[in-house]
Amino acid sequence: MNARSGVTTNQGLREKINEAKDAAKKEYDDRAENYKKALDEINKLNQSSTRRLSRTRKFHRQGSRR
Repeated sequence: MNARSGVTTNQGLREKINEAKDAAKKEYDDRAENYKKALDEINKLNQSSTRRLSRTRKFHRQGSRR
């Protein structure tokens, strides 16, 4: 192996490593985005449930005073 083919091999290896790194980053970013969307949806549902529960409790407290 001469010096020139070693440089080409190293360059090709670096390119493959960078491609794999980029693919891993994209996969991570996609998963993180999906996780954030799911978490936002859960938080919305929790807020809605909390409001409904609060109204229900208020209604029952007012009804028991009569």
